[in-house]
Parts: sequence; structure tokens; C-alpha cells
Amino acid sequence: MRMSHGVCNGTNVLSIQLNVANLAGELGDNLASFSFLKTIDLSNNHIGGTIPSNLPVTLQNIFLSDNDITGSIPSSLSSLSQLSAMPINGNQLTGEIPDSFQGLTALVNFDLSSNSFSGALPSLIGNLSSLTTLHLQNNQLSGTLDVLQDLPLADLNVENNLFNGPISQKLFSVPTFKNYRFGIRTSQVA
Repeated sequence: MRMSHGVCNGTNVLSIQLNVANLAGELGDNLASFSFLKTIDLSNNHIGGTIPSNLPVTLQNIFLSDNDITGSIPSSLSSLSQLSAMPINGNQLTGEIPDSFQGLTALVNFDLSSNSFSGALPSLIGNLSSLTTLHLQNNQLSGTLDVLQDLPLADLNVENNLFNGPISQKLFSVPTFKNYRFGIRTSQVA
């Protein structure tokens, strides 16, 4: 379904929704000038370049899934304290996930799947006190899942990674927990 529109309040742009619009190009560094922007939905396009490091602090939702975005996640995302949803799956993002989640306490949905992230999960991901959906499948992430055990997750997918070690019993209580094919058998319980 194609949905293209913007929502304004007077002269203030609140929302940019151009998903499945066959857009190409890069996001650039001017998004911060939209000081009232709450939602950016540019999913299912051909957007390239990197995720800008200076996004508006008013952002609540940023949908960039299924594009051609490269680079890594900027550590400046920690300043987006109102951010609730960030699906950035299906891109060409690389590197380690930054340990900069201390300010993202409103984040509910975080989808990093189908990229090329590597390394261990950062310790501060455990501070995402509102996180209910976390999709990490189809990356090259490694280490253990211990940092996730106290999150209020309802949907966790860690399939097709390089994780190792036992899985905490707490993670088995996540209603939707997909953990097959990354070297941990579900019978290995800590």
C-alpha cells in the first residue's frame, strides 16, 4: 500500500510519510531544522546514504526499513528521548550497535533485522525500559543475550546470528521468542 503525505500544524511540519514512493537520494543533514517533526516514514524506497546524526529531538517514530541506507547507527540517537518506534531493518547498515541507549526510555519497537551488524549487544540496551519488540535476526551479532533478560519484551527475534552461551530462563517467558539457528539450543537454559 502506498501512502504519501505530510501533516502540518500551521507552518510546522509534524509528519512526513512517503513510504513506497520510489524515492531515491539521501536523507541529508537538514532534518533537524524541522523542529516539530514527530514522524518520518520513508520505508520501502531507495534512500541511500547514512542515518543523519542530527535528527529533530521531537521525533517519536522513524521508519526507514527496506531502503539502501549504509553506515552505522549514530550514537547521537540517545538524544531522541521521545522516540517510540525505530524500524531500520532491511538496509545495509554495518558495524557494532552503539552503547548509547540511556536516553531512549520511550522506545517500544526497535527493528535492526536484515542488516550486517556485528559484535556483542551493548550493555545499555538493557536500559530500554519500555521496549516490547526487538528484532535482531539476520545479522552477525555475537556474544550472549544476558543484557536482554530484564526487558519487558513481548516479541524477540534473534535468529540467524552468531550468539552463543546459555539463554536465561527469563527470555523463554517472552511470548514470541524466536531463537533458532544461531548456535544456542533452546534446551540450554541458565
